[in-house]
Amino acid sequence: MREVGTLQRWLGWVGGCLVAVTALSAQEASQQPTFRGGARFVRVDVYPTDGEGRPIAGLTAGDFEVLEDGKPQTIDTFEFVRVEPEPDVARVDPDSQTEGEALAKDPRARVFAIVLDTRHVDIGAGRGLQRPLTDMLDRIIGPRDMFGVITPQLPPRSFTLGRRSLTVADMLARYWHFGSSDRITPQDEAEELFGDCFGAITGRDALGNSADITRELVARHRERETLDFLDGLVDKLADVREERKSVVVVTQGWRMFGPDAGLAERAANRFAGGGVPFTGPERGELHIGRPATPTRARGSSDCIAQTHGLAMMDSESRYRTLMTKAQRANVAFYPVDPRGLAPFDNPISHGQLLSPSEEGARVKARLEALRELAVNTDGIAFVQSNDLGAQFKGLADSLNAYYLLGYYSTNTKFDGGYRKLTVRVKTPGVRLTARRGYIAPTEAEIAAIAEGRAAADRPPTADAAALSGALERLQDLRHDRDLFVQTARAGDDVVVNVELGVNARTSPAWAEGGAIRVSLPGEGAGGAAEGVIAPMRSGVSLRVPGTLTGEMRLDVRARAK
Repeated sequence: MREVGTLQRWLGWVGGCLVAVTALSAQEASQQPTFRGGARFVRVDVYPTDGEGRPIAGLTAGDFEVLEDGKPQTIDTFEFVRVEPEPDVARVDPDSQTEGEALAKDPRARVFAIVLDTRHVDIGAGRGLQRPLTDMLDRIIGPRDMFGVITPQLPPRSFTLGRRSLTVADMLARYWHFGSSDRITPQDEAEELFGDCFGAITGRDALGNSADITRELVARHRERETLDFLDGLVDKLADVREERKSVVVVTQGWRMFGPDAGLAERAANRFAGGGVPFTGPERGELHIGRPATPTRARGSSDCIAQTHGLAMMDSESRYRTLMTKAQRANVAFYPVDPRGLAPFDNPISHGQLLSPSEEGARVKARLEALRELAVNTDGIAFVQSNDLGAQFKGLADSLNAYYLLGYYSTNTKFDGGYRKLTVRVKTPGVRLTARRGYIAPTEAEIAAIAEGRAAADRPPTADAAALSGALERLQDLRHDRDLFVQTARAGDDVVVNVELGVNARTSPAWAEGGAIRVSLPGEGAGGAAEGVIAPMRSGVSLRVPGTLTGEMRLDVRARAK
C-alpha cells in the first residue's frame, strides 16, 4: 500500500455555488497574461531534433537565442520536459469539456487533436487505421497530456479533450468503416441536391448527360467542408492555450480546387430551355420540372446558386490563410495518408475512368498539399508509406521531449500587433521547430485587467466579505491537488464525499484502486468510516458517526493498492 496523502478539513457546510465561483476564478486567472514592470511574459516551446528526428536532450539556456521581431530577448526561465507514456488504464478522463480545457493550459501538458477526415478517406484505408492509431496514442500520451478525436462533420467548438485512448479504440471498432470517400450514396443534403440536379454520381442524368458535374461538385463541396472545419478548429485550439497544439489529420489529401468558370457555365447550360430533369422517388418515374415530393423538391435556382459558389471557390487561397493562422496560433499539423503508396486517386465505384497521367497528377496534388501544410506549420507529413505503425512511431518519438523557454518581452507596446519569434540553437546539426509568434494584448485588454485587479483591492462589502471568508477555507482547492473533500451534516453524523484529484487517479499507483479512511480525531469526537475505491473509479461517499460540537477536524487518509 502506498500512501498518497493526508489532508485535514474543517467541518462545516460548503455550498456548491462557492465551489463554482472558485473554479471560475482559477480558470480566468490562468488565461490572463503575466507582466513585470510593464513587460509581458512570453513562453516558447522548442523542439530540437537530430537528423533522424529524435529529440535532443542536455541543452542549456545558454545554447538558445530568442528574438522577438529581430530583437534579442533575455531567457528568464528554462525547463527540459520529457514525457513518459502511461498505460491507458492509469489515465482518467476529465469530467467535462471545461475541466479538460483547464487541464490543457498546463504548459507541461501536450495537446493533440485527431481529425478523421471521413470524406477524404476510403473505407479500406479507414479499416486499416484502427490498430495503428490506438497504438500510437498509447505510445505518445503521457500523464498530463490531453487529446480529442473529431470529424469535419461536427462543429469545431464541440471539440472535447480527454486522456483515455479506449474511447478512440471503441469508436474505431464500432465505426471502422468511417471512411466514405468511395461511397456512391449522398452523404448530406448538399450531395442529394447535386444528384437531383445533375444525376447520380455513378452514371448519367435522366436525359443521358454525364454526371461529371455531380462528381466535381461533390468533390469541391467536401473539400470546402474540410478546410472550413480546419480553420475553425485552429480558432478553437488558439483559445485553449498559447503553447503548441498538435493536429493529426488522417486524410488522403485535397485536390486544391481553383475557380472554374467553365464548370459554372456547363451547369447553367443544363437548365437552358426548361425545367430540371430528375428521377423521382416514386418507382423511378421520370419527371421534368420540380419534383412533387416536398422532401426532394429542387428548383433550378438552388442548383445554380450552389454550383456557382463551389465553381468559383479558391482552395489555394484558403489554404494559405489556414497555414498563416496556424502559425500564429502555434498549431502544428501532422497529416497522415492511410493509403500508403497510392497509384490511383479516383474511386472505381464512381464509374469514372481517368488516364494514368490524370490519376498521377491528382495523387501528386494531394500529397504536395499535405507536405505543404506540415512544412509551413512545423509538423511532419506521413505519406507514401505502407507501414502506418512506423509512421505513428516516428510521430511519437519526435514529440516525447521538448524545452520550455520564458522571457519578458522588451516590447512594452500593447497594440494588438503580431510579434514574430525566432529561436536559434548554437549547437550545430540541430533541426529546430518552435513557436513562431504571438498576438500582443491591446490597451483596452490591459485596462480591463487593471480594472479587475483594482476591483479586487477595494474594501469588500459585507456580502463580499462573507463570501471571501467562505472561500478562504477553500483556498487550497486546486485542480492539481491529490484529494478533494466535501462534507455535510446529517444529524449528529457527517457525510463525507472524497474524490481523488486528476494527478493522483491517473498515476500508476491507483490503477488497481485503493482505500479511503475518514475519522473524527479527538477524545469523544466520534467514529470513523472506511471505503474502497474500485479500479477506474474516482471517489467514494462515507457516513461518519459522531457528536458534533462546533467546528471539528476531519482526518482523511487515502492509500493505493
